[in-house]
Amino acid sequence: MKSMGVLFVYAKDEDTAAKIEDEFALHISIIASKILEREINIVMVLPRQLVS
Repeated sequence: MKSMGVLFVYAKDEDTAAKIEDEFALHISIIASKILEREINIVMVLPRQLVS
């Protein structure tokens, strides 16, 4: 499995981003690794307003 490193995930606001990162980052990395067939080492959840 190739290493991808960082996966960026976007949430609607800062509170939601923090909750998703705390509670679901591991689950997201496992699922994304299987879908992308690459190892995901870090999941960063960012609020949408920081991206725009």
